[in-house]
Amino acid sequence: MSTTYATLNPDKISHLVLTVSPIDFDAYKANHKPHEGLMFTMGADADVEKMVAVHGNVPATVLNESFMMASPFILNYGKYADVIDILDDRLALQNFLRMEKWLFGGPDAVGQMFKEFIRDFLKGNKLVKGTLEVGGRKVDLKELTIPILNIFAEKDHIVPPPCTVALGKHVGSKDYTEFAIATGHIGIYTGGLAQKVLAPKVASWMRERGA
Repeated sequence: MSTTYATLNPDKISHLVLTVSPIDFDAYKANHKPHEGLMFTMGADADVEKMVAVHGNVPATVLNESFMMASPFILNYGKYADVIDILDDRLALQNFLRMEKWLFGGPDAVGQMFKEFIRDFLKGNKLVKGTLEVGGRKVDLKELTIPILNIFAEKDHIVPPPCTVALGKHVGSKDYTEFAIATGHIGIYTGGLAQKVLAPKVASWMRERGA
């Protein structure tokens, strides 16, 4: 969404920083492990029209269960079995519980937005095909010429790295930078690397460009 907005509004956005952003929803298919990109595979078969007709706004519980099914044994059983090892560590247990509260405390997804996202981006892959239109305006990534920092997670199974770094071959920017962080999709925001690596990288990249 940020990429789309920046492309359509070059007068309002001077620099674009992306983190684990899905751009090409088919890029992972060439060479991937079974659990990588599973969310995209499942989403391609989802009857979103029926989901929105039934729920209106799609409940956060439905979204959470979908994410958990992308790695069911680890996310439904494995991580809770591992809690046994930290029961005597008050700080570690508190951090685990805070993370659980955050994961399951998200908002519902606006029905129409969810439907259009699945239809146009995930299923249609229109952003990279050059067929996406927003408000009657065509979104042409070649018109995205501002400086771009594209950050991806090397261990991301939700948005596999190929789906993110695909952006580089579609944009018109001559100031395009990719940066890899050795973590997963959620870890890029919540783990120690978020403060030690992610934030300093974004800050230095922005400073170098006088932003």
